[in-house]
Amino acid sequence: MMADESLSKSTKAASVLAENLQLDATTMGRVICLLDQDNTVPFIARYRKEETGGLDPSKLRQIKEQYEHFKSIRERAKLVTKKIGKKLTPDIKRSLDNAVTMEEVEEVYAPFKPGHKGTYAERSRQLGLGEPAELLLKDPTAVHLDKLVKPGVKGIRTVNEVSLGLQYILADVISKDSATLNSIKSLLKRNPVRVVASLRPLGKERAKYKKYDGFHRPVTSLKAHQVLALNRGEQNKNLTVRREIPKNAEFDFHTPLLEKWVPSNASAQIKRLCKSAVLDAYKRLIEPKIIRRTRVSLTKQAEKESVNVFVMNLYRLLLTPPLRGKNVISLDPGFSHGCKLAVLGSTGEILGTGVIFPFGENKNRGRAEKTVIDLVLRHSCDYVAIGNGVGCREAEQFICKLIEKGKFVPRDVAYCIVSEAGASVYSASPEAEAELPSLDTTLRGAVSIGRRLQDPLSELVKVEPKHLGVGMYQHDIPETMLREALDGVIEDCVSFVGIDLNVVGVSMLRRIAGLNETKAKAILAWREKHGAFVNREELKEVKGIGSKTYEQCVGFVRIISSPPTQGNCTIPSTSGQDTIIISSPDGGENAKTHGKKRKHAISEEQGGRKKQMKTVGSQKFRPEPLDRTWIHPESYPVARSVMKELGVLPEQIGKPEVKAAIEKYLQTQKIEKLAAKNNVGIATLQHIVDGLRQATDHDIRVNFQKPLFKKNITSLKDIHPGTQLSGRVMNMTSFGAFVDCGVGLDGLVHNNDMRQFEGKLGLGDLVEVTVKSVDTEKQQFSLVLKKISSSFNPELLISMGN
Repeated sequence: MMADESLSKSTKAASVLAENLQLDATTMGRVICLLDQDNTVPFIARYRKEETGGLDPSKLRQIKEQYEHFKSIRERAKLVTKKIGKKLTPDIKRSLDNAVTMEEVEEVYAPFKPGHKGTYAERSRQLGLGEPAELLLKDPTAVHLDKLVKPGVKGIRTVNEVSLGLQYILADVISKDSATLNSIKSLLKRNPVRVVASLRPLGKERAKYKKYDGFHRPVTSLKAHQVLALNRGEQNKNLTVRREIPKNAEFDFHTPLLEKWVPSNASAQIKRLCKSAVLDAYKRLIEPKIIRRTRVSLTKQAEKESVNVFVMNLYRLLLTPPLRGKNVISLDPGFSHGCKLAVLGSTGEILGTGVIFPFGENKNRGRAEKTVIDLVLRHSCDYVAIGNGVGCREAEQFICKLIEKGKFVPRDVAYCIVSEAGASVYSASPEAEAELPSLDTTLRGAVSIGRRLQDPLSELVKVEPKHLGVGMYQHDIPETMLREALDGVIEDCVSFVGIDLNVVGVSMLRRIAGLNETKAKAILAWREKHGAFVNREELKEVKGIGSKTYEQCVGFVRIISSPPTQGNCTIPSTSGQDTIIISSPDGGENAKTHGKKRKHAISEEQGGRKKQMKTVGSQKFRPEPLDRTWIHPESYPVARSVMKELGVLPEQIGKPEVKAAIEKYLQTQKIEKLAAKNNVGIATLQHIVDGLRQATDHDIRVNFQKPLFKKNITSLKDIHPGTQLSGRVMNMTSFGAFVDCGVGLDGLVHNNDMRQFEGKLGLGDLVEVTVKSVDTEKQQFSLVLKKISSSFNPELLISMGN
């Protein structure tokens, strides 16, 4: 019985969600089944393509979100059914079973809540007017109001009270009649509800909402940012906002309703009663319900759109390609306390930190120039990362002048503006304290900025995503809703980019599908105790890693390197820094030494090519070449069979020989035949083949938008309407895009000025724009989008699971 009930619910969920998301119901059913088995989205996206039809992770996230919401509605409906108890009627049960929103469930339950006196209709029925009302609907001539009067009973003491009681019951029936509701829905499609707003006289922030004074627009033309702005203005008592049904829609609704519910063969008294019931049903029940549901629907849709914008921006930000193998100098700009500076080695290790004062007197500026030039040449730095906070423009000019004067020759130096969003939050966090214990909080910010350029994903996962500055109205979105959506994006990105099990720390490891912070710490503790992992199977020995957790996470971790046991070996040491000159405001110089420069090299044997068997307790673990790929251990037997068919050796995985063998095989054989021979789906076999020929150091981020490097700058005073510029999209909102054109401020491309590119533009895209207007007083300018010169391809999200 329980199984049948569960199957019924799953079938209904699949049907509802398939309709909402415009997907095949059968596929939806299979996805729901996978979710019910506690499979994670990354695991489903990558390793269960046959069941999902190759749905991308973002679509699977939508399904999961809506499915969780559907289940919460059904649970609430079940609880409400139990609470109503004996008062539950077939109609009420049907309403609860058919409810698709939480608001519908609560509306049904409202009259039965403890302390609630019940609706007017419910109280009238308790007075014995239920049967007469039903009879009136069937045969209006059979009902005589005076015969229903009971002088001693409040509510039916007079004909007027009886008439009012019957009116309430009829109004309740009319307001719940499906044909009536369908009629009003049809009318509202042609004449939608309108939103009207005006400024309140005593609002404290009236200036912010001036453009919404006299606002009057149908809900069908409202944008997400407008809905959220109106809600915020209303909540902060700066705006008065009303939702109104157009008068013509109201008239068109009344006319057929009166014809339907006012019987022609009734007495004048009954006709008046029925007419009053129709008007009462509309004014007291139907209209408020429509207005209420319109507001809720608008807000939820706006929140959903805002979250979707944030999600897509976050995907693009986290998947920015890393700057591999390059030493970097990073600057955290500042005036009175100077620019904090950090020199980072190619893997993020700190080679030096300090403070320079490039904006003050010539003496200090000269020392700052000398310091930066010396560090660039000594550490062979080709890139400078500049934080985009206060002083960014001046720091950019400082570096730009050094480049123009050829001070870094023979190095070909370029700089990149890096978002500081969330850097200060990270710098003061316990995680930063543990990673960089010997550094001052301000210097940690400079380190973080540089590492964001070198490996954005590894650094940005340390910051709560809502602090990353790539959203819209995030503070107006329910905290839980935003956190779950963004945490899901991080899980996708970290999982699909993947990790080396012997190199990562807690911040990356806890974001892998199936893991959490407790399990991540357990893995690091095990690594500290037993040394580097030599085989994925060793994960099963870690406390807390059961069979389900292992299944979900193991495909996203690889065994690439095996450094000596050092605990959490991903945190670059600060104890091997060079001496660095710190220019102080008073013109003096202090030397700050952190010991001798140290580099840790992993030998070829330690790197995994000649690793020997490892014993842990009674278990023996040998290196497995397939552990260096994205192939899931459940598919290892098939992978070995394929390698045998191709005539390649395990040690050749990821090398040109395997790629050549695969290409040669596919010239004469079809992959479908190989899949059938190994009794697996085509998508699974394709993933195995790709895993065998893919280089073991392959990074999916190479296909995404690279950081924007520059060597010169333009000032706001240098541009005017008609000026053509190039730039990068720094943030996307529902009303437009903010573009960094190298003038120190981001220009706005409003939706109206990029209509031909609708749906194609996103965070990180390189664009060509024309200046539309410049306001030097307000320090802002607007742009018109002319061309997307390099764009993020949304289909890359689909390929993330490959």
